[in-house]
Order: sequence, then structure tokens, then C-alpha cells
Amino acid sequence: MAVATLAMPAAFAKKKPRLIYDHTATMVYHAAKVRNLIEGRTDLYHAGEYTCTPGDEHYAPDCRTYTDWFVTEAVSYTEITLDDGTEIVVTDSPSLCWCDHHSCEPEETKTLDGDCRKREPWDHDKIRLVVRRDVENIGNPLLKIASDWTRSKEDIRGKLEFLKDGAKETFRYSLLQGGEIEIDPVDLLRAAS
Repeated sequence: MAVATLAMPAAFAKKKPRLIYDHTATMVYHAAKVRNLIEGRTDLYHAGEYTCTPGDEHYAPDCRTYTDWFVTEAVSYTEITLDDGTEIVVTDSPSLCWCDHHSCEPEETKTLDGDCRKREPWDHDKIRLVVRRDVENIGNPLLKIASDWTRSKEDIRGKLEFLKDGAKETFRYSLLQGGEIEIDPVDLLRAAS
């Protein structure tokens, strides 16, 4: 009797309709741009673990660890174009400035470096949706597929391989009611491997 009771709910359970992944999106990876501020300089000196620029009567020496001399000029991001032409940016970088969510007026006091868009190279006037890696977007399928695809992978020799700037990949998706996207599970697996 117990076996029949357990089996009955499964027999009467409504089957979830099978989704058809009849849309295709294209992802394009844009690598970060990093610059070494002291590259090519010959007037440097070392003080312990620090590399220093010389000082003069107007400026003190500037001493930093080697890695602190590198600055990010542009963050990495993945541009996703849906088959209707909609462009979406997915980035691991947090919001770099206050004006991402508010006005970008020059007098805005909470911006970084006075220009809130300079490290985000995408066209802010054209791109209407930016998906960032944060608590709010944890379950976002576009963040998942872009993050899995751009994550470094080990080659057959165990060496890490990174995507090259301009790398492209496609995936299939289905549009759900309400305009949400469900990505083909096969493509999700392919992106992660």
C-alpha cells in the first residue's frame, strides 16, 4: 500500500513543458587594459620591497610595491548580443562610480577620478543593461554563462589558458513569459568546461 501511495503522485504530476531553445546570442570578450606606470623608466631605485621614483625639490619620492605600479585603465567585460539586437554587458567589476545609478553630472561629488565612465569602455548611451557580479545578480543566467566562459581553464598539460581579447562564442536560449531568458543547459555545460 505504501509503495502505491508513493508512486501515485509521480504518475499524476504535471509534466513541465519542454522548452525550445530557438534563439541564439553571441558573446564577445573584451579583456582588461592594464598599464605599468613605470615601464621604461631608468631613474628608479629600490628600498626593500618598494620601487621608487626619484624626488626633487618640489616632489617627494613615490615608493610602491611592484604590483602597485600597475593601474587598470579599462575593466574586462563580455558583451552579449541577443538575436533581436539587444546588447547586454556582463562584468565582474563592481560599480566604479556613483553615477552608474544616478546622474553623471560633472559636479557630482561621489564619482571616482572625476570621470565615472573612463574605466568602463562600453558605450553607456547604447547599452541599457549592465549585469555586474554582486548579490543582486547571483542567479542571473547571463552572469553565469559569461563568468563560466571567461574563467581560465587548464589545458591538457595543466597550464592555465585565458581568453584572448575579442574571443567569440554563441549560445542558445529560450524566452520565457515576462521576457526572462533561459539558457540551453547544454550550452551552460559547454561554457563551464
